[in-house]
Amino acid sequence: MSGNNETVASTPIDAEALCARVRAVIEGLGSPVAVASEVARHLVKAELSGHSSHGILRVPQYAREIAAGIIDPAAETTVV
Repeated sequence: MSGNNETVASTPIDAEALCARVRAVIEGLGSPVAVASEVARHLVKAELSGHSSHGILRVPQYAREIAAGIIDPAAETTVV
């Protein structure tokens, strides 16, 4: 492929299967199951809502930030 008019072939994936894959990756980065499940659910929901900039493309960023100590993968949210 060359030029700016490239197309990328895509293979559809079931949302539940995608969520399970993302959850497994987040768990692999050190998050407990509950945290990984919530993060995966939100990322896939953003993807399905058409907000891909806030979807699964964030996973590599999260991985880099966990490795750099910027994100604590075991942190749990608290509503104040």
